[in-house]
Amino acid sequence: MALILEKLFLDELDDLSVTNFTTGSVLFIGASSVAEDNANLFWDDSNNRMGIGIASPDQILHVFRGSAGTVDAFSLSAIVVESNGSTYLNFLTPNGEESGLLFGDAESNIAGQLVYSHISNTIKINTNGVTKLTIDADGNFEIPNGTLNAAAANSVQLASQDFAVGDARLYIQGESGDFISIGNNVIDITSGDLTLQTTTSGDIILNSAGTAVLPKASGNGIRVDVTTPTFGFADIIGDQFAKNTGATKPTLTVYNGVVQSFQFAAADEVFISYHIPHDYVLGTDIFLHVHWSHIGTLVTGGTITFKATSIYAKGHNQAAFTSTPASGTFTGTASATQYQHILSEIQYSASSPTGLQVDTDLLEPDGVIELTLEVDANDITVSSGGVPDPFIHFVDVHYQTTGLIGTKAKAPDFYV
Repeated sequence: MALILEKLFLDELDDLSVTNFTTGSVLFIGASSVAEDNANLFWDDSNNRMGIGIASPDQILHVFRGSAGTVDAFSLSAIVVESNGSTYLNFLTPNGEESGLLFGDAESNIAGQLVYSHISNTIKINTNGVTKLTIDADGNFEIPNGTLNAAAANSVQLASQDFAVGDARLYIQGESGDFISIGNNVIDITSGDLTLQTTTSGDIILNSAGTAVLPKASGNGIRVDVTTPTFGFADIIGDQFAKNTGATKPTLTVYNGVVQSFQFAAADEVFISYHIPHDYVLGTDIFLHVHWSHIGTLVTGGTITFKATSIYAKGHNQAAFTSTPASGTFTGTASATQYQHILSEIQYSASSPTGLQVDTDLLEPDGVIELTLEVDANDITVSSGGVPDPFIHFVDVHYQTTGLIGTKAKAPDFYV
C-alpha cells in the first residue's frame, strides 16, 4: 500500500512541472494549479530584494507604478516607491488618531517624528523626542522652548519661553558675529549702523549718533507715494475777480446774511493770472477747479457751462505768450441744495492739448498762465420762478508738487 501512495504522490509532483517556472518567482495557488506573475510580484534571490510591479527591484522593497526615468534609487534606501507620475505614501486612520513618520536610533525608537494629528488638524515636527515646531489648522507657526545659540552664524533664533525681562525675543545674526535683537519694542544692534539696504537707489541709515540718513539722489527721499500719483497734489492760487471793471464784470452782492460774493450772469467773466511754482513736477498735467454755488430754493438741477480761454509763456525771457489762445467749454452740474459748494473740474493741460488745454510739455516753474473764465450758459432748472445766477467763489489750479507735503490724491479721500 505504501508503495502505491508513494507512486501516486510522485506522479502528482510531475504534473506540477516546477521546471517551467522562472527563477525568483513567487508562486500563487490558482484555481486548478500553481501559477506565477512576475510582472506584479518578484523575489530577487541573488540580491534579497522584493519587487511589487517590477521584476528588477532597485532595493530591498521596490513598489513600482511606472518608470520615473533613468534614475536609480539611492543606494542606502530600504524602501523605494516609484511612479511615472505623482506618487504618495498614504496613511489612513480614524478621525481621533495620529499618523506620521518616526525616526529612531539605538537610544530611542522615536527620536525624530513628523506627525499629523487628526484631532486638532496640526502637523508637529519633533526632534530628540520633543515637539519643536507646530503648524496649526489656520497655518500659524509655533516654535516652543527654542534656545539661543550665540555661536551660530547666519541664523535666526527665537528666545525660550522662560526668557528674563528685557531679553530679546528674536536674534538675527550675521556671519561677522554682529546681530540684531528684537524685543520689548526695541531693535538693538551690537555695533555700527542699522542700514536698510537697496541694490540701486541708495541706503537708509540709522547711525549710532541717532541720525537718520536718507538717500538724496533724484527721485529718492520722503514721498507721499511712489506709484499713483508719484507726487502729492497742491493748489496754484491766482488773483481773483478784481481785474474786470467793464460791462462783463460779475456783481458783488449779498450771498448769505452779511456775507457777499461775486454773482455771474451769462457772459460775465473774470481775468485770473497763475504763476507756476518751483515745486511743480515737470511733465505732469494740471487741473482747473471752479468752486461755485447758488442761493435758489426752487432749483431742481441743470448745468452751468463755463468757458475757459488761456495763454501761457515760460519765464526768464524764454518765450512769448502763445499767439493763439486755448479756448473751450466744460459744464458743472447744479445741486438742488441751496448754498451747496460745487466743484467742477476739467483737465487744464495735456502733452497733446485740445480745446481749453495748455501744453503740459511747456509748463515749468516761473511760467505764467493768463485765464479768462466766463459763464457761457446758465441752464439751471427750477420748479417755478426765476433761474438763479451762480456765485463763483474761487478758481484754482491743482498740480503735483515735489516739495510740499501734498495730498496723495487731488479729490477726496485725499489720503487714500
